[in-house]
Amino acid sequence: MPPWIEKVVQRLEPQHDWDDLNLPDGPAAALEKINDRIKSERGAALKGRSAASDVTALFAGSETTPKLISAEALAGGVGTEVYRVDLSMVVSDDLVETERILKRILDAAEEAGGVLFFDEGDTLIRPTEDDPYPERGAGYLLKRMSRFAGISILSVSDRATMDPALLRRFRYTVSFD
Repeated sequence: MPPWIEKVVQRLEPQHDWDDLNLPDGPAAALEKINDRIKSERGAALKGRSAASDVTALFAGSETTPKLISAEALAGGVGTEVYRVDLSMVVSDDLVETERILKRILDAAEEAGGVLFFDEGDTLIRPTEDDPYPERGAGYLLKRMSRFAGISILSVSDRATMDPALLRRFRYTVSFD
């Protein structure tokens, strides 16, 4: 990835695996579905069959740590790293500028590979006084996430604050609370 991206993107070598996850049955089962999908896609690719390559997930919960450990376990399963994108440092009052930065990050990630973990997703989707319709800004990111040839995760603290139209754009939803 280009050097300027390092200001908003943190490259993480997976330090955790499935044995490190101590999750209730609900999130554990949801993560298992994601992992099964990833494994089946890798198997199809190795056998020369085409398979959908995008895995888009919403991780919801008040604590970042279990969500990040889960992303690391998924990345470790495919032998790649996690790129943690701090959306609070990307989102701007200027929607065009936010989209430009996200485009550059996603373009670089396409080349680098890895699991994209968009942290602080609430800054992009939560209505504010200045922007009562945040789904306009989130729309670009979600569209690009769905086209990303890999695993992309949006982390939010409370999924209840999300517009249902945005929720439908995720293939998987994992609630950590």
